[in-house]
Amino acid sequence: TAPNLFKEIAGSLKDSCFVLPRVISLLTAAGVTAMMIATYTPLFHWLGKLFEPLLFLCRVPDAAIIAPSLPVGIAEMFLPVLLISDKVSMLSEGARYMVVTVSMVQIIFFSETIVVMLSTRIPVNLKELIICFFERTLIAIPISALFMHLLF
Repeated sequence: TAPNLFKEIAGSLKDSCFVLPRVISLLTAAGVTAMMIATYTPLFHWLGKLFEPLLFLCRVPDAAIIAPSLPVGIAEMFLPVLLISDKVSMLSEGARYMVVTVSMVQIIFFSETIVVMLSTRIPVNLKELIICFFERTLIAIPISALFMHLLF
């Protein structure tokens, strides 16, 4: 039989009280640091060059413009959209769709998911999470491109 619902809820609340203080401090530090790196360094622009060939292969419009926004998803889920916000008028609908869709599918980012996973007893390390992020991104690009071509 299933365990008592109220005991499970109480146990989860108790566990969250122990995890929350560790998570909030790491979350804040990771989020602010990642935003500073995205804003003031060319790191994500360089990493975006890795995605350009796949974007061109999938015939994504404005691939060179949107490529730098894709790796920024590891920092924060909304940063890719913020990076293209000043270029929206010159981007095609398909390119905007790609940035939004891929950033939503990436799921693993430093300002939340990675911090929470590393603060718990889940047997995973930072290297594995970063590899998982890039795997998810590489899988998401062709699938999103397929739907982009169907919709736009």
